[in-house]
Formats: sequence, C-alpha cells, structure tokens
Amino acid sequence: MSEYSDPWSVSRLIQTSEASLVTKVRQTPFSVLLFDEIEKADPSFYDLLLQILGEGRLSDDRGEVANFCSSIIMTSNIGASDFMRPAMTFTDRADDEGDVIAHFENSVKRHFRPELYNRVDQVVPFSALGTEERTQVIRLELASLARSLRLSGQSHSLDLDERLCAHLAALPLDHRYGARAIQRLLDRQIVQPLSRELAAAPDHPERIGIRLSDDDILFEVQPADDSRKSGNAIQQIADELSACRRSLQRVEESGRWLGLLSRLDRIESYRRRHEKRFWSDPYQVRLQQTLAQFVDRQKGLMQQALSAEEQTIGQLLSTSEQPSRKALEELLGKRQSHFTELLAFLEPQLNSALLLIHGPEPSLSVWAKGYRHFLGDLDASPKLVYLYRRHRRETPPLPELIRNIDHQEPEECYQLYAKELPRLGPFAGLGFQVKGPCIVKYLDQEPGIVSQAIDGEKDPKLFVEVFVGEVEAYRPPEGIYRKKFYDKKKSLRRLRDPDQLEILDSQGAVVQSQSWKEYGQQRLEQGRSAILATLAPGDRA
Repeated sequence: MSEYSDPWSVSRLIQTSEASLVTKVRQTPFSVLLFDEIEKADPSFYDLLLQILGEGRLSDDRGEVANFCSSIIMTSNIGASDFMRPAMTFTDRADDEGDVIAHFENSVKRHFRPELYNRVDQVVPFSALGTEERTQVIRLELASLARSLRLSGQSHSLDLDERLCAHLAALPLDHRYGARAIQRLLDRQIVQPLSRELAAAPDHPERIGIRLSDDDILFEVQPADDSRKSGNAIQQIADELSACRRSLQRVEESGRWLGLLSRLDRIESYRRRHEKRFWSDPYQVRLQQTLAQFVDRQKGLMQQALSAEEQTIGQLLSTSEQPSRKALEELLGKRQSHFTELLAFLEPQLNSALLLIHGPEPSLSVWAKGYRHFLGDLDASPKLVYLYRRHRRETPPLPELIRNIDHQEPEECYQLYAKELPRLGPFAGLGFQVKGPCIVKYLDQEPGIVSQAIDGEKDPKLFVEVFVGEVEAYRPPEGIYRKKFYDKKKSLRRLRDPDQLEILDSQGAVVQSQSWKEYGQQRLEQGRSAILATLAPGDRA
C-alpha cells in the first residue's frame, strides 16, 4: 500500500476507471482482497476501510456500488520491530503463543482508531521461518532454478543431493528478513558457483549434479551426448512456434490487416442497414464471405499457434514426451497458404507477370528451357511467349529449338520494329506468361544480365526481365537490343551446363553452383520470406 501514501492516491481507488478498486471488485465480486503492508497507506484510506468493513460496500464518484462481502486480508509489520528487539533481562525470553498474540493485538490497537480495530475479526501473527519452512522454500526455489535452466537450454536435467535442502536450511540466517534471506543464501551458495561452472564448460552440458560432501557443496557438469540433442530439438520447435505466433501477431498489427477489418466492418454495416439490397448484389456477398473467411482463418491460426506453443513449453519443462514436428510443419504450411492468399487478395497486381529473356539463339532457348523447369517447380502454370521481328506482316516460322522447349506452339507473340533488332535475326526474345498467387514475389530476384559458357565457349550476354502486369500492356525496354546496353554490366548468373547454374558476385566470382531444381527451391523459400516480410514488416520466415 506504499503507493497510496497520500490522499490524492487514495482518491484514485474510488474514481470511475477500469483500474479503480470499485470497478475491479464489481467485475470479480467473489474473490479474496489483500491489502499488503497497510500501515504504509495514508490515514484517509482508513476512512474507506470503515465503510468496507462495516457495511461491506463501497461507492465510486458516480455512485456505482461494489459488494465487499468477500474475504478481506490485511498484512502489516506493526509491532514486528518491537518484537524482534532483544529483551533487556537476565533471563531467557520465552515467546509463549499467548504472549505473542497479545503483543501484536496491543500493537494493532495502538496503531488503528478504536472504531476501525473493532471491525477487524482476528489478528493472526506470523512466526519466523523455522527449519522445516526454510527447507520447503529452498526446495521450491531449486525447482524453479531447474526449470529456468531447461528453458534457457543450458541443461537437460539438474540432479540434486537429497541432503542439500536440509543442509542449506540449517545454515545461519537472520530470522528478521524472512524468505528474502533464503534467496540471498541460495544466490551465494548455489547460483553464483553454478554460473561459474557453466561459463567454464566447453559446451552446453547434458546434466548438472549438485551434491553434498562433508558440508561442502560440489558441482558436477557432464558434457552433452545424444540425449542432449533431444532437448535441443524441443527448444528449436518451441522457438519456431514462437516465431510463427509472432508473425501472426505482426499481421494483425499491420495496416493492411486493419484496412481489411475496416472494409469488412463497412460491408457488415451496409448489410444491416440494407439487407435486401445487399443480398441481391452478388459482388458484395462474395466480398463479405471472402473477408470473413480471412478473419476466421487468422483467428483459427492464432489460436492453434498459441495452444501449440503453450503445449510445447510445458513439454520442455517436464521433458516427459516429445512434441511433434509434424504438427509444427502443418501449422507453418497453413500459415504460408493463408499469408499467400491474403496478400494475393489485397494486392492482385502481384498475381500476374511476364518473365522474358532477351538475346540471340542458341543461348536464348537454353535459358528458356531452364526457366521452364524453374517455373514448373513454382506451380506458376507458365505459358510460352516470344518476341519476333515483324517481317512482311507475317509471323516467321518457329525455329525447332524453340518449339522443343514446350513441345507445343507458343500461345502469344509480339511484334517489334526491325530497327530495334540489328543482327539478331527474326527472333529477339523468349519467355513465359505466369499467373498465380503472389507470383511476382518469387521472381523479384530474377531481372538482370545473364550469360553462359557451355563447352568452354563464351556466348553473348542476355537480359532477363520481369514485367508486372498483363500481356497487352507490355512494351520492350528501349535499347534492349543494342550492344551498349550490356557494356560494363556484370552477369548475375551463368550457365556452365544446361542444368548447372552458377550464382556470381559483383566481381564475377562464383558464389554458389546449383541445379535448376535447387535454384527453384531457393527462390521458393525467398518468395515465402518476401510474402511474410510484406504482410508482417520486421519479421521473416
């Protein structure tokens, strides 16, 4: 009650607010009310106690009444300092139970006004902690220490000597300071030496033993073995579940999600005001159903993530059973599907793109074949398209190399003026029209210069372009087929083999070499991370 040591602070208890005493008691009337260290409160608080203890009710500044007929407990240190002071006598002081009760009752009578003391049912003195009580407190504190070690990943188990608690409880303590003196004792005897042992250990130990030998406390730290990997696996699952839950929370805090909720609220308001008109409009009905599905799915995923995280933390503390990684992967898959569909709905321009490769044959078809497999792994349903030079208003015949890419005729083609295609022949570019939820996020890293050096021969550079939008709106970049466009530009990727792709740095050195399938998997993970970062800024999968 030290924060109510002045009259103004006491007045806050009966002010109309969510945090006032009257409001809290009205919300939970059947509860135990505890006023701790009541002697530190301002005397004006005692006037409120007179009404609470006398009539069992209290009103706030607006006249709202709360029922205080539940149990009320007041703790205090009144009389404790006098009781702890040594007696100035030549004989030993015998603390008879009756004398102890009389001492504290007299101290309370002197501190409180008679009308307030008369409303107190009973004065219960608390004796100093004995050896048995100290042992119980020490046992609880050591159990808490073991849980903390498991949560932090520092130890799989903490083995304690059965005699340790009794030994610590028998050590000399100043009984005036109660349980806090026990905490300081444990800090000196257990926590600090254990911290030094853990700091000196070369790796996280699998087991820590604390035993007693001739009144000396010894620490035994065993290195981790295969069983330690199990604890690390549980910790990893708990961390991934926490990250999943945080990403869902970040989405709920984002402007996009708040805008979606606002949009759904406006539609619901319109439905309530114009119900017949609403149900006769198929677009409004579909929109309301889609938004409601996103909200319900978000709530379900959040509830599932919280439940799984709580369960895994419980398993981490008990180490009785192993959490299921399959359940985690299922949750992460649902989250990714939900995020992808949500962003695709909020930003439909991300759902359609053209991936085009500009350059001459035969490099053009080699790269196109690789990207055909790459886009297939993304489930993008690619449709082959190509750019050709207008020649007498007729489409030139399709070369056999290009026809072999898809084993079918291209579904789209584009005409370019001859002046833009010097020495390239009739064909200038080849690519794919791709559509799918947030497909643009998976192609963000593709634009740039590429090359190939198959069989030791260096072929001309090519340019990979990603155009966001529909086919009809596409126009080739100006000067894309001029040599100076490629001068002094470094390749981002290079083909050493039709199925072997090299990732290059700014100096042209090989950073990574991988197959087209591996390249597709990498881009798939990067796209998922980009979707998450867009919906939940500051977080990544």
